[in-house]
Amino acid sequence: MYATCDNLFANLRRWAIGHDENFITKALGYLLRQLLAKEPEAAVEILQRITNGKLQVTTDKLDSVNIRTQLTTEAGTLVYCP
Repeated sequence: MYATCDNLFANLRRWAIGHDENFITKALGYLLRQLLAKEPEAAVEILQRITNGKLQVTTDKLDSVNIRTQLTTEAGTLVYCP
C-alpha cells in the first residue's frame, strides 16, 4: 500500500517517469505564473531562492519575467544536460 502524500510535485513525479512530458516542470511553471499574477511578493521570493540569488527582480519589474518550461529555437527544442 502506498502512503498518501499531499505534495503535488511528488505525486506528479509518478506520472513523469518514462514519458517525454515533464509534468513536474510544467506544474512548477504553472505555479510560478499564478504567483506572478496573484502573489507577486511570493513569486519574487521563490524566484530568488530557486536561482540562488542570481535572478534579482523586484515586484515593480515582474512584467519583464517570462516563465517558460522549454526553450525552442530554429534548431528545435533545447535539451539541457548538466
